[in-house]
Amino acid sequence: MNAVSTFTGDTLVTRGTLTLSNTAALASSPNIIVYGPANQLNNAGGTFDASGTLYPAVWTLGSGQTLSGAGTVQGNVSLTGTVAPSDPTATNTIGTLSFVNNDDVSLSGTTLMEISKDGGIANDVIDNQSGIGTITYGGTLIVTLTGTNTLAVDDTFDLFNAFGALQGSFSTIILPAGYGWDTGQLTVDGTIKVTAVGAMPTLGSITPTGPTSFQLLGTGTSNALYNVYGADSLTPPVVWDVIGTTTASGLGVLDFTDTQATNAEGYYRFGY
Repeated sequence: MNAVSTFTGDTLVTRGTLTLSNTAALASSPNIIVYGPANQLNNAGGTFDASGTLYPAVWTLGSGQTLSGAGTVQGNVSLTGTVAPSDPTATNTIGTLSFVNNDDVSLSGTTLMEISKDGGIANDVIDNQSGIGTITYGGTLIVTLTGTNTLAVDDTFDLFNAFGALQGSFSTIILPAGYGWDTGQLTVDGTIKVTAVGAMPTLGSITPTGPTSFQLLGTGTSNALYNVYGADSLTPPVVWDVIGTTTASGLGVLDFTDTQATNAEGYYRFGY
């Protein structure tokens, strides 16, 4: 493909190579799916090659687009949309999305990753296989636990691999609730690790700290991550909205301040 495409459907690369060259772009295609070699459509897998784009030399995934699959992406890319490694035709959708001939995989949109312990430790992977290639974190990382098996302390998931540096930081990280997490190794070896398995938390006190803010204190399992829920009324049907997350301290203390309270009266709880 060597010109701008106005195609508005999903782009599926099931086998072979889809090559973009010159000014080619797929800005109107909402979903670009690059299938891996073990997909159920065929055993070949696909490659999305953007290395020939000239204007600009970096191909951009737009903010309203999603790049997913377990195949190979070639060339320099800027990922401002959603990136979701997976194999959508497989029974187990976990997969590795590989990048080659890429100086830097720049993540600035939403990165969706799945982890599982069914049949052993497994997780999605974003892998920059280029000789000096880096991965730059940015935007939002959302990790979802799939399957039926629960996790245990020290379970480790290798989400990002690069020959070069793992750098930058995610502005928001959302991890499976009910567990404590160590994310300090993301820029070291691309891993996250379970540090605690949570129990049901308790809310001990609610203290006004300003015209539109309340401080919530409670207890939970040390280093475990919990959701914070808010409701405007306890009149059935009660609607509990997730207003944030908080991690218990090493002593199990939960401390969260709602700075967006809009009513003089509100209701809160901690949970998963």
